Amino acid sequence: LRETERLYESRKSFHNRFEIFERSVRDITEQIEHNGQIQTTTWNQTFQRLQHTQKQLETIQPIMSTIRQELIEFELSGLSKTDLQTIQNTFDILRQRINTYEAILQKRLDLLQRYEEHTKYSIEIRKKLQQINDEIQQKQQMKMNEIDLLKSELERYTNDLRAIQSESNILDRLMEESNTTIMDSTTNRNIFFVVEHRAIQNLVDTIDSKVCFIK
Repeated sequence: LRETERLYESRKSFHNRFEIFERSVRDITEQIEHNGQIQTTTWNQTFQRLQHTQKQLETIQPIMSTIRQELIEFELSGLSKTDLQTIQNTFDILRQRINTYEAILQKRLDLLQRYEEHTKYSIEIRKKLQQINDEIQQKQQMKMNEIDLLKSELERYTNDLRAIQSESNILDRLMEESNTTIMDSTTNRNIFFVVEHRAIQNLVDTIDSKVCFIK
């Protein structure tokens, strides 16, 4: 009788734990899905919400391990194979689902961690190049030493542009792999980092052509 009671309590406890696990998986996946479209003005709040989701994910890892162990014990205790298989299949589906969403979450967090630094860096370089462009615009002609100086200044940005291009490729890939879109809150347009880099490169090309024209 005691053994029967123990098995009953064990299965009851397992059932409650499994329900908590199911509910947690549903909540976490919904949170990740609902935070896939990011506005540039509120990206930091989204980042904080996703960090909170990551902590929730960590709390269900021990529950998964416990359930996995209990399923092994139920099999050894002689639980009906049909019942056990149904539970096992459900568990495997949930486990696979949480693993998929965990990978998405990690990439989305990585994307947002890189986003701020990359954006600041790009804006800074663009601003400096725009200043050069404005200076040229105001000059009808330039001396050779001024042109050489200008070319040297542009060359100094070559490595910066390469770094921006490389990071832009990484960010676009992370966006795609994490099912994320980043929307410019001012224009309501989706941001593609490679396009942003191309705009900076176009500015460099414009400066080059102006220098040649003045010369």
